[in-house]
Amino acid sequence: ETVGFTAGYLDLLGYEDAHTYTQEFGTVPTVFVFRAMIREHAAYINTPFDSWEREYASHRLRSVFYPQDNDWMASIQARGLTAMKQALTYLSAQAQAQA
Repeated sequence: ETVGFTAGYLDLLGYEDAHTYTQEFGTVPTVFVFRAMIREHAAYINTPFDSWEREYASHRLRSVFYPQDNDWMASIQARGLTAMKQALTYLSAQAQAQA
């Protein structure tokens, strides 16, 4: 699980000449993300820790960032693989141009 930023990963791995790669894909329209964030924050501030309202708001917030939909997951995997291949092709061309 990634917590915070990924900037320190290269230091942890000990690589001196390496690149990091992070992808983020949109899930649902922004208005639904905002609504879920506002409701989750309101539940966090105004309800007991173990309340069903807080659990529901937390579940809804997760669902706008990571839908449990097989078609969406397959689409993200395909788009991610395409983006990764494009990045590797670019980096390979850059390395060959410098050689």
